[in-house]
This record gives sequence, C-alpha cells and structure tokens, in this order.
Amino acid sequence: MENKIIIGLTGNIGTGKTAVMNAAAERGVLTIDADRVVHQLMQSDQELQKQVVAAFGQEVVTSDGKIDRPALGRIVFADQGKMEQLEALVHPSVRQKIREVVEAAGEKVIMIEAIKLLEGELAELCDQIWVANCGKFLQMQRLVIGRGMSDEDAFQRIASQSPQGDKLAKADVVIQTTGTLEETRKQVFMALRFLGEPDDSPSKAASAEAIKPAVEEPDAPEVEVVVRRARPQDIPAILLLIHKATNGQVKPKRAEILMSLSERGYLIGQIGNEISTVVGWYADKGFGAIDQMYVHPAAATVTTGRAVLEEIKRTANELMCEAVFAFLNDETQPEVRLLMANSGYAIEEPEGWPRVWQQTFSELKPENASHIMITKLWNARVA
Repeated sequence: MENKIIIGLTGNIGTGKTAVMNAAAERGVLTIDADRVVHQLMQSDQELQKQVVAAFGQEVVTSDGKIDRPALGRIVFADQGKMEQLEALVHPSVRQKIREVVEAAGEKVIMIEAIKLLEGELAELCDQIWVANCGKFLQMQRLVIGRGMSDEDAFQRIASQSPQGDKLAKADVVIQTTGTLEETRKQVFMALRFLGEPDDSPSKAASAEAIKPAVEEPDAPEVEVVVRRARPQDIPAILLLIHKATNGQVKPKRAEILMSLSERGYLIGQIGNEISTVVGWYADKGFGAIDQMYVHPAAATVTTGRAVLEEIKRTANELMCEAVFAFLNDETQPEVRLLMANSGYAIEEPEGWPRVWQQTFSELKPENASHIMITKLWNARVA
C-alpha cells in the first residue's frame, strides 16, 4: 500500500512471535494479531458464528451462546480436513478486517502476525516476510509451561502445522528467539533499522526494494555437538522427534518413555537447543544393547547420530563390554542403518559367535527385532 511498509510475521506455534511483535510495538510499529482478529470475529460476527456451529455442532458453543474456542481447537487440530474447513469459513472475513485496519492506519510501518500467513492471501499485502524461529524442544516448553498445555496437546499442535523450514525458506528476516528476551528485542530493533522510509511510489516492487537490509548478516558461528543423558523434562522433545523420524508410524506414550528412562539409558544428541538424535541403550551381562535409535532430520546422522554412537562405544569400553548389539526393526530409518555400518557395526549371524555371546544375545533380543548388527570390542572369548 502506498506510503506504508507492511511486515508479515509468521512462524509455528511457540516460536516467539508475540515477543517479536511486542518489541516492534516498542518502536512505534502498528501490530495486528490475526488470531486476535479471529477471536473478535468469533465473538461479534453472528453470521460467522452460525456457519461455525452449522459445520461443527453445538459442542463448540458455550452456555452463553458464544464460540467455545478451546473445544473448537481440539476438533480441528486433531483433523486436518476440519482445520481446512474452518479456515475456509474464517479466513475471508479475517482478511477483509485486516485490510480495513491497514488502510485506516496512520502508522507508516505495520506488522501482521499470522501462522498461516504464507498459505493465504495475506502474504500479498506484505513487503517483507519475517519468521520467528526456535528449536522444537523450546516450542514444547513454551506450550507446556507457558500456556499450561498437556504434553500430548502441545505435541499435537506442533505436529499438525506445516514445516517451520518451509517458512524459513521464504523469509526476508529471521528472528532467532532461542536466547533471552533482550537478545530477541535487539534483533527486532536492528531489522527495523534497516527498513528505512517507505517509497513514495505506489509500486510494491519499489517499496520492497526500499526496505532491503543495508548489510549482510554475518555467518552463524559453528556450534558444538552435545551428547548427554535424557532427563524427564526432555520427554516432549523425544516424543516429537520420534514422530517426525518415523512419519508418525511410531507414537509412544509419555508414560512409556518415562518408564523407559528407569530401565535403560537414553542418550540425546543436540546442536544448540535442537535435539536431533535419541538412542535408547543399556549394558547387561557384559554386553551393550541398542534397541532404539531415532534421528531427525536424517542429515543429522553424520553429526549428532555419529557422536552418540561414539559415546556409547566409549562407555561400553569403560564398562568392559565384550560387544554392542544393535537391534533394528522394519521401522529403522535407512540412514540409521548406513550410519551403523559406517560406525563399525556389521550384520552377522549369531551361529558363529561364542556360546556365551549367543546365550546373552537370545536373552537381550527384543521381540520386534528383525535385524542385528554388532560391533566387537573384545575378541578374546572363544567359548
């Protein structure tokens, strides 16, 4: 729009968009929260209320006749088809309302925040796209601790959304919200400083050219791979990683993971705050056994995946284990099998092993294991 610069702010749930908006508002930016617009319309637009009730039933209506947003959320976040149905009802009214606010605004810089910004027509209003970003573990923490969601509800909300990477790929500016609130504010202030004045021409192309950053962002510093034991507070991130790594085929319960923490050691591999590898393993009867390994994204096998396997081998040597068994099944990622092979694990038949090895193997082998790989740490035993 002429004489205005419009910033579209997006990012998946829990990535810190509100903190970015608050910082922008400190600098005089008019901020428009699309979700708040939805809330206002749900409460005031009687025609929209009728359409929502007709589509989703009386269970989404409160005792005073208003739309019960938590009840509606439980329905649509569990069913992608119903989510799309709700968006088709709501989005036209939301777009119209936001356009009216933007046109009437006296501010020169306006920020529109919406999770589905890039999937709809709102993006066409924007001169720049900003994306708030953080790791999934921090997202889970913010939803569980900050918003009081259960682990299961938080997991479902995150898993139901489009990949954060798709948003990052379209970003003009990325605000990293992993650090302190002050660090987030500094990034926002710097990005706003690069905006300059809006171009006098009504051409959006000219306006977009006017707000390009004046300097290139420096390369991000390399961060260290960290391998550590999992803690109970890591369970939400573990659940999400397993879901992503298996495309939803494996869905353990929180209680199952919590119980497993007492039965085996879970090792986590992470870079910064981003957990990308989880391995369940234990040592028993002089042998190590890996019975779970999940990596996401798959490319992390060469970073955190390799580091975790090296830590297991080091610990197994300290415990004087004779070998480490890796029990794989049909759900094991191909990248994990390749990583095992490149880390000294080989496929072998137990018939050729020493008798004690065969006995221990049969005792440790899980029922669902369809493949076995082994790395030998001590070859002195012959019987």
